[in-house]
Amino acid sequence: MATAPELTISGVAVYDVEPAVLPNLYHGAPIRVYGRYKAGGKAQIAVKADVRGIPFRQAAEIEFPDHDDDNPEIERMWALKRVSRLLKDADRAGNRAEVTPAIIGLGEAYSIVTEYTSFLVLENDAEYQRWKIARRNLDRTGRDRAAQQKRDEFLAALRQRAAADLGPQAVAADPSPAAAPTPGHGPGASPSNPGASSPAPATRPGNGVDFDFGTGPVGPLFVALAAWMSRRRKRSQE
Repeated sequence: MATAPELTISGVAVYDVEPAVLPNLYHGAPIRVYGRYKAGGKAQIAVKADVRGIPFRQAAEIEFPDHDDDNPEIERMWALKRVSRLLKDADRAGNRAEVTPAIIGLGEAYSIVTEYTSFLVLENDAEYQRWKIARRNLDRTGRDRAAQQKRDEFLAALRQRAAADLGPQAVAADPSPAAAPTPGHGPGASPSNPGASSPAPATRPGNGVDFDFGTGPVGPLFVALAAWMSRRRKRSQE
């Protein structure tokens, strides 16, 4: 277990970080940190904690993009965490009146459901005009669909590359020897027919790979990491 973990970011102006105080880190339980930054650039990130009483520190340099539409769902993850913290702080103080406008603003801006906001779906544009409802999230919907299509194309290409890497040679490389026929021990063998052999063993199917990335928040996050690693490899090869 790592106690009193701390995360510091320098080189890029980061704000509204959630959670503000990191919890203890247990084996196999990740800590996810969400935040906002004003402009892109290279940032130095350092993590330190006490691991069984021994100080631990690790640092890395990460490029923050000026603009990135590949993973719009991360914005809503941050907004949900922000709303959750505002509600908890308000409940401790016994007064939600001060945070209610902020929660409504987050719900409307990031298309998330809260205790004070909900989704409204109408059949067509005429209905929105009839009820004088502004379609504030129309651009966000288009951006989400474009990102989903790009992600689907990336995963399809990833599956194709994996299948091509396996190919027929995966079966040829199987180290297990084929079973040789044994004279006189098959169902067709008899004392008068000692040369009869047992039937040939069934052909073993080749090994396959099944990529299952899930449909919850874990899936988009894994895809974001994979996409970032792919871009980084391309940059290193150029």
